[in-house]
Amino acid sequence: MNIKFVVLLVVLFGYCHYLTASPVPSDSPWIQVELSKDRNQIVYNKDNAFHIMATLQTPNNINKSKRTPIDISCVIDVSGSMAGSKIVLVRKALLYLVTKLQPEDRLSIVMFSEAATTILDWTFMNEVGKQKANEQVSTHIHEKTSTNMGSGLQSGLELFKNRPTDGSIRTSTMILFTDGEANVGFVTPLEYQNLLREYDALLKETHLSIHTFGFGEQHNSQLLSLISEYAKGFYFYIANEELIAEKFALCFKNLFQSYLSHVTLFMHILDRRYYVKTISYPYVTSKEIASAFYDVNVGSMSYSEKRHVLIQIGAPIESNPIDSKIVAKFSISGIDTNGETMNMDLGEVTIERPFQYDSSKEQVNLELDEQLNRLRLKQAIDDSIKEAEKGSYEDAQKVLKDAEIGIVASISSHTDFTSLLLGQIEKLKNYVKDATSYLHSGERHTMLNQRTAHTYEKAMAMDDSNYVTGQDEEEVEEAKSYFGSQDL
Repeated sequence: MNIKFVVLLVVLFGYCHYLTASPVPSDSPWIQVELSKDRNQIVYNKDNAFHIMATLQTPNNINKSKRTPIDISCVIDVSGSMAGSKIVLVRKALLYLVTKLQPEDRLSIVMFSEAATTILDWTFMNEVGKQKANEQVSTHIHEKTSTNMGSGLQSGLELFKNRPTDGSIRTSTMILFTDGEANVGFVTPLEYQNLLREYDALLKETHLSIHTFGFGEQHNSQLLSLISEYAKGFYFYIANEELIAEKFALCFKNLFQSYLSHVTLFMHILDRRYYVKTISYPYVTSKEIASAFYDVNVGSMSYSEKRHVLIQIGAPIESNPIDSKIVAKFSISGIDTNGETMNMDLGEVTIERPFQYDSSKEQVNLELDEQLNRLRLKQAIDDSIKEAEKGSYEDAQKVLKDAEIGIVASISSHTDFTSLLLGQIEKLKNYVKDATSYLHSGERHTMLNQRTAHTYEKAMAMDDSNYVTGQDEEEVEEAKSYFGSQDL
């Protein structure tokens, strides 16, 4: 069917399907939250579904030099394939990291080849600590032999397990960098998953996030994605040496401009007949008693950052019309830069269950529809990768084409945000057109990187136009200037 014709059909018919109530704002000096829906009404004698969207926005007019202290462990591949300019650039990245750390931050460094070696135990980044870190990087970060990534990952986890603590709130982060596939020790994804499971208690207690960096075409991007997703981190693909500064800067920005940590959206479904079908964030815990409670872990948020949490609710048939059915109550919490836990009630979301549908009570919610398109593309990338991994490239392309048709047919198809999504689909279809494109050009890594971007609404590259912020641009320019000025 002609795509433009589909759009006309939706314009004529779709308004009764993608509609919204006026948003309910919750203003606060530490965060603003809006709760909105894609419809106000569901006829009482029909079972159907609707979406609730929580839009989170952090403020901009705050002292940005103040942040929660960081404990960061860098786990670095120094195998033989890192010889030459790669190892030089990694040293630059570590030295740049040292310049960004504050006296109350702590750094540790592990390098791995045939085995893992801790070259810097937890060290405060005061003047003496920074000098020590620089000396260790310059002295020890040199290429060696094979790639025992499992040993490096485990050593980094043990550092967090045994680190000195004083009870203060600290952001816990690990950076894992490699340019190849693990060929010594743990090799398979299952072995790495089992390793991470051994540290579940540590990951939960410390809120440790692991960010992974894969350099060049030869690394195992699916393994690195598994590690980062398991530990609430991001996977960054570095296609060539020119991108090292950019990718590290985008990761560091999330650390050094962090305003809130441990941000959690709480939802209480009062009537269990109304049930959750999907939640857009991957880290959710739930418990059911007489009613259902859901905790959505949003993670950390930077200054002037916006996030969207979408929840699809299934509504049952009611025996009688209801003027206003309370479906869920919401609240939010987060830890600020003073280590103080902030809490706020967000109110309740209701749905009308009338005898007859009244279209005059509805309004179009373009922003919610844009976010549904974001999630549609994220799911299409997931499904397309699965097909491409099986060698089914025609099916991989079809998944993306079907998503494209759905997005073009949406009521937000004309917005800048959705237009950028459609532009990405055109590129993605080329990535999976055949084995040469997918397996031998680094595009499988690019697809996983884009999936990360759409999952967390974070820029994983400067061409992730929907998510790049002014802060990203500043951090990248600063990193590029540093890398260009250093001669190692």
